[in-house]
Amino acid sequence: MGKSSVYDAVRYVICGAVPWLEDLPASERGADYYLNKFNTSGTATITLKLISEPGAQQVAITVKRDAQGNRTVSSVPPVDAEGILQSLNREFVLLDGHAFQGFISAKPLDRGRTFSGLLGLTQYSAMRQSLAAIANTRAFNNHFAVAEHAQLRGREEKAAADARAAFAADYAVLAGQPLATQSIADAQAKCHHALEQIGPLKPLCENKVFQDIDLNACIEAVKAAEGGPKRDRLSECIRERADLKKLNVEAPKPERAAALVGLATTRDQALAETAGDVMLTLFQAGQKALGLPEWSDATLCPLCGHKGSHDLKAHIASKLSQFDTLEQAGTAIAKEWGEAGWSDLDGLELKLEQTAGNRLIAKHRQRAEKGELASQDAETLLEWLKALRSRADQREQSLAAEQAALEKELPPSSVEVTRKVEAARRLQANWRKLAEAEKQQGWSRRGRLWSRG
Repeated sequence: MGKSSVYDAVRYVICGAVPWLEDLPASERGADYYLNKFNTSGTATITLKLISEPGAQQVAITVKRDAQGNRTVSSVPPVDAEGILQSLNREFVLLDGHAFQGFISAKPLDRGRTFSGLLGLTQYSAMRQSLAAIANTRAFNNHFAVAEHAQLRGREEKAAADARAAFAADYAVLAGQPLATQSIADAQAKCHHALEQIGPLKPLCENKVFQDIDLNACIEAVKAAEGGPKRDRLSECIRERADLKKLNVEAPKPERAAALVGLATTRDQALAETAGDVMLTLFQAGQKALGLPEWSDATLCPLCGHKGSHDLKAHIASKLSQFDTLEQAGTAIAKEWGEAGWSDLDGLELKLEQTAGNRLIAKHRQRAEKGELASQDAETLLEWLKALRSRADQREQSLAAEQAALEKELPPSSVEVTRKVEAARRLQANWRKLAEAEKQQGWSRRGRLWSRG
């Protein structure tokens, strides 16, 4: 029996197959070669004798294969023959002559790939490359949409905070008492009771929860009871003033608005230090090549084949870190856009600017949500927000004067009812807004106490 036959026998015992026989074309019937043609018994038997370390215990394992290809493994009890063979079935246990000859004659790059297999590190190498890909911040953020999730969470957190802040004043107008610590259900029940006490509105409140009351129908009922276009205009003034106040409150405060300019400036600086997507792809490919186990020379460039004087891995890592900084700066802009309230300014802008082309917040919204806002655009938005606030203040003063004049002309009862109905409208809207914001954040506040804080 030759050396190759001995090696094949050992491999079959440990691995359960001989690779070169398994790789033969189907027409060659490789399975027939497992049995020696001169063996008339029809069964091949191989006994592998092993000595354990450090105890020097001797174990004999016998493997048989019949003409149908059935394999049996046995040993003297209590030896676990199958378990021992499985423990030996490792990449680095057996090295055949063909693989070793391939390692010797291969080109340097191919030899490196083969060498990892000789050491039993193929799976480790594949895992290391996978972990390196996951560790890439830009790839991770893009795959899991980190910027979009951060922006959405910030926007919903602000929406919930704005809704809670608006409850106290409107609750006091409608219920006639300050908002104390209580459940949402109790607060809504008191709001329902307050509306039901208004004569013309009682039929519209019966057998309904507060959130289901049709407040437009309530307005029509009051109109039918007291009538007059002046009462309609009073309702419009109260509603528009409340909308302006709400939109103005949701807008970012001056010091918070300036933060957007700072973040955009940081991104501009990070962008200036990178060289675009083409170079990003090149650096990522170079990092991947240098990370291969067969690439032992860290000064050899995988692109041009020349050797440099510095560590290419460190150089490429430094370049890629600049792209990571850019990605982080963009994520910060997108998050700030949602958290500070810029994304809620469309309504204020629509109300105060009639020309669509002049609505700068709507114009820059998409780029800001992607985290691609330039510092120059951020500065323009900062000035535009100041202009919108000025317009809102002027409009508020005009509406306040008109409302005061109407309240002097109308009966006190009509004025009070109108205020209560409009407060109820805002409470309904804010409760819906709060519920949706908390739903988006995965919160559940059902049955929990809710208070002014």
